[in-house]
Amino acid sequence: MKREVDFILENSQLDLQDGSTMFDTWTGMTFPIQDNGEPDWDMGVHITDVSHEWLDNLDKWDKRIIDAWVMRKHDFGGLDKSNLS
Repeated sequence: MKREVDFILENSQLDLQDGSTMFDTWTGMTFPIQDNGEPDWDMGVHITDVSHEWLDNLDKWDKRIIDAWVMRKHDFGGLDKSNLS
C-alpha cells in the first residue's frame, strides 16, 4: 500500500474526492473544476489560504493528502519527518 507522500510525489496535479477541486502538489494551489471538467486557472487559492470550512469538508483521504503535502513542504522546527521521505 502506498503512503500518501508517495502519492503526492507521483502526482503533480490531482482531483480531490469532492469532485470540485484540483490540487497542484508542486505549487500548493487549489483550483475549482468547471462544468467541462477543466480547472479554472484564474480562481486558484493557495492551500494555506483556504477557509477552515473548506478544510473541514474534505473527506478523510483528501485530508491525509493535504496533511502529507504540508509535512513534506514545511519544516516544523525539528519535527521528526523521517517517515515521510
